[in-house]
Amino acid sequence: MQAFLKDQRVLLTGFHDTNVKAAKFVEQLGGDALHCPLQEMILMADSVRLLGKSDWIIFTSPASARLYMQHLYPLNGFDKAICVGPGTKKALEDDYGRACSFMPQVDYSSRGLAKAMCDEKEIFLGKKILFPCSALAGDTLEQTLAAAGIKIRRHDFYKPESKQLDNIPEFDAVCFFSSSAVQSLGELKGADFLKGKKVALIGDSTAETFEEVFGSDYTKASEATAEQTVQALY
Repeated sequence: MQAFLKDQRVLLTGFHDTNVKAAKFVEQLGGDALHCPLQEMILMADSVRLLGKSDWIIFTSPASARLYMQHLYPLNGFDKAICVGPGTKKALEDDYGRACSFMPQVDYSSRGLAKAMCDEKEIFLGKKILFPCSALAGDTLEQTLAAAGIKIRRHDFYKPESKQLDNIPEFDAVCFFSSSAVQSLGELKGADFLKGKKVALIGDSTAETFEEVFGSDYTKASEATAEQTVQALY
């Protein structure tokens, strides 16, 4: 494997599980991975409550799967799970022993998941589908499914909260895995902080936020995964 990140210090701004995946790839490519989570997950007030059993449940990140299984699953069951991509599937199956029954074959994003579900909409029509998610999650999934006649129940039960960091280590490049992380760094350091740095973004919504907050150059991952975000630095 080509060591195109040799001697490059890469700042990883995601949550622990995402950073671990990205760090492994950074190191394989000869770089130095700097773990710098910009946020922590906070449960919303009164969000852990009875919601009833669901036919299907939608997980759009490893964090949503883990937090649901830890806090809501003891009160609310489900028959089958839908996962946005392999990382989320792995978190559900490896950590909690519940199978993922539906996942896109390509495009591991909310848009890709919505398209995959619409292509197989007969499976989901008339079913009780729960979507537990971050309060900051966009509405692309809900709107696309609703247009196809697939009704889902959204439940905001956690949100990312910015950390108050005393310092950020010196770095040459940075990877962002969410829009909220972009916003956190912008609030912490200002719009000029990333000038002259290599920047890689995980997907479209993160790119839109980055353009609004920083307005500097970036590259975008070909697929919405931690590994491809690191690859986008090349």
